[in-house]
Formats: sequence, C-alpha cells, structure tokens
Amino acid sequence: MPRVFVAVYPSPGVRAALEEVLARLRSAPEANRLRWVRPEQWHVTLQFLGEVAELAPLSAALDRLAGSGAAVARLGPASGWLPGGRVLQVPVVGLDPVAARVRDQLRAGARVPEGGDLPFRGHLTLGRARGRSVPDRSPQGASGSAWWNVPCTAEFAVEELALVVSTLGAGPPRHEVVHRVVLRA
Repeated sequence: MPRVFVAVYPSPGVRAALEEVLARLRSAPEANRLRWVRPEQWHVTLQFLGEVAELAPLSAALDRLAGSGAAVARLGPASGWLPGGRVLQVPVVGLDPVAARVRDQLRAGARVPEGGDLPFRGHLTLGRARGRSVPDRSPQGASGSAWWNVPCTAEFAVEELALVVSTLGAGPPRHEVVHRVVLRA
C-alpha cells in the first residue's frame, strides 16, 4: 500500500529562496552526512496518513474544504533541526488553522488511518541524516556560528491542498500528487 499525506507546496519564488539556503548548507563540511530533499519535492505536510489502500474517500473528504479560504505560510527565521537531530528543516508558521481543518475533515469522515494522526509541526524538510549518524550540530568557525543555521525568511500564499502518494524504493522517494483542492474562495 502507498504512503499518503496531505501537503502544500511553496511558490516558485520561495523555492528560489530555498535554493540559495540549500547552496549554503551544501557547502558545509557536514553536508555529505545528509540526504538532501530534491527541490521539486519540497512541501509542508499538513497531515500524514500512513499506508492507505483507498484514496477516493480521502479525496472526497478533502473536497469539502474547497473554497474554505487561503492562508499565508511564513518560513523562518532560519534553518535548524527538528527534535532528535536527524531532520534539517526550515520552520513554517501560519498553517495551523489549515492543518486543523484538514485533520477535522478527515476525522469527520473516519478517514484517518490508525497511526496516521501525527500532530502537525509546521516545517519544510531540506535534508535527513544518512544512516544512523547524527551530523555535528555544534557551532563551528571563528564566528561561533552553526553551519546549519542559515537565515531564511519567505512567505507564500497557500491556495491549494495536495493529496500525495509517496512511493519508497531504490533511490529517493517518489511523490505523486493524486488530488488537488483549491482553498481560495
């Protein structure tokens, strides 16, 4: 069964800003200890659903959110680590109400599979630690600045939700948007 999640994607302008952040991060000595997320897969997960056999009920539940209102996602202030130190990310704020509407709509239709109801933590993943190693998170250099703390502030209008199927296998995961819902009224 495929792994499924509901996400929003950053605008092209925000992706360009993130490309600059990624270039700085990838120039650090620790960069080879991370698997970098490809820019075309950058997204903010609103609801992870786990393995799902039937996508039609999820699409129907999400369709009830059409026209419910756009939001603004704000990235920043800088890249950093999620708790546990294995995921390098940029925090994202402003999406809690949208994530709550998605969760409530899926719950109302009993569409959230067991184990697929993780709490929302607004972030956009840039990279993950390779294997079991945890990259050095201590400050480096004469300035005392941390290699992983790169300023990044941007915002984008969230006018659409995406139901995404993630397929794991050899190489990086493959993401396919299987359903879209327009939020703007």
